[in-house]
Amino acid sequence: MGNPDVAGNLLLSGIPNWLRRLNIDHPILEWSGIFKEIETDEELGIYKDLIRRIALNPELPLVLKDKEVTLGWFQENRREGVKLLKTTIPKWLSRLKGDKWLEELRQELHQKKEKYWPRVKRIHDEVSEEKVDELLIQPVEDVIQEVVDWVEQYRNEKRVHVSSSGVNQLLEKGELNFEEGIVLLANRALFVTEEFLRVYRAAEQEDADAQSSLGFAYTYGLGVEQDEAEAVKWYRKAADQGHEEAKKFGAGIVKG
Repeated sequence: MGNPDVAGNLLLSGIPNWLRRLNIDHPILEWSGIFKEIETDEELGIYKDLIRRIALNPELPLVLKDKEVTLGWFQENRREGVKLLKTTIPKWLSRLKGDKWLEELRQELHQKKEKYWPRVKRIHDEVSEEKVDELLIQPVEDVIQEVVDWVEQYRNEKRVHVSSSGVNQLLEKGELNFEEGIVLLANRALFVTEEFLRVYRAAEQEDADAQSSLGFAYTYGLGVEQDEAEAVKWYRKAADQGHEEAKKFGAGIVKG
């Protein structure tokens, strides 16, 4: 049963029930039960087909968008990695393959979250929880090095936070603790060069041209941190006002 679509149709059909009624013991009965569990697991969402394939062949690696999911993958795909950990994939990987590393990573994220999230919120109440999670799934030493490199770069570029003087003060602080570094990194998208600040202010005042320019800037990291989510947000604001270029560029990001 190498084809998951054919196998799924077979296992979810009435055949396994007939085998039970006839008291015929067959491996298909176990697979049928597993496939029914997968089918009703709403937390799997778009990953159901992936888990079906692994259920049929536990030797298969966990692959997303043609790339095997490893610790290195999590470093390169932070946002997707956090989403994955919030599904039941770690549980299924452990059950089907006996591979517990994703469950361990999820537990590690939970422990870090319990420790650092309240501290981060006390420093800056409006920080993005999603962005904090994306940082906390990384090894602590990697985050610390990222903070060091980023702070030096942004100080040299004289970047400023668009809305929080408190976060600005952190950037100028001589020595940062771990949660302060997390706050800065999670706010990267809201640091802009002084020259670009006027464009940001105009965009906040519903200037469609400025909003479209801001979307373009976030797409390519021009005067701001490259950030796809911010790019889409500002393109949509401009598009809602009828800005044609914003409609075109914003749609391109979503499709890509």
